[in-house]
Amino acid sequence: MLTPDNLETVKPNRMAKKNVLTIGSAFYHTLVRARSDYVIFLEKDFAADTGLSERQWREELLTAISLLDQGIAVVRLRSRKDQGCGTFRMCENDANKPNWQGKTTMARRRNWWSFYCADWQRRGEGVVADCASGTAPLFRCFTSWDSNWSLNAVIVHRETMLRRKWRFGAKASSGGVTLAEYGERWYNKQDGFEVGLLQDDWGNQRVPLCISHQGLFLHNEIDG
Repeated sequence: MLTPDNLETVKPNRMAKKNVLTIGSAFYHTLVRARSDYVIFLEKDFAADTGLSERQWREELLTAISLLDQGIAVVRLRSRKDQGCGTFRMCENDANKPNWQGKTTMARRRNWWSFYCADWQRRGEGVVADCASGTAPLFRCFTSWDSNWSLNAVIVHRETMLRRKWRFGAKASSGGVTLAEYGERWYNKQDGFEVGLLQDDWGNQRVPLCISHQGLFLHNEIDG
């Protein structure tokens, strides 16, 4: 098992504390070190849904990879059986109640749990689409305009995370920054990656995202 002290890419003064990386920094250094084209990133309290068949796993992963190859930045694989953390309410009557008219990602309440609902549709603008076709598993695709940032059970294309640049925030450099680089900027703050993207209103960049309607990974809180 690798620890931050074993990673030659990590400078000691860029650790949150001795031998500890924050989520954003771990995301960056994992991608730099990895050699595979596609990387699944899980926080420690996520586990595989062992109730799914081998066929379901294969179909979900192949569909997710196909979406990444078509330009989607992040595909979420969190199981809809466990949307988690008390933020998801029942699907009836638009119970999650995002504020779609908010002018910032924070004001819109970035509540993408609604997209797990079987027949959910955003009224009017139609910016959430059912993706894949034929017998492929259902994925819903949208953008960061309607979503917070989350690394809770995602798959990404390694090169996209390390190469594709975005302009986050009013003070963004003209050349932009990759999502991996942005995460490493927050090496000293555990929630900095997510909160930073909200404050810098990553929604304005319309970063393309998808979620699996079924999902592969269950939340299993281990810290109580």
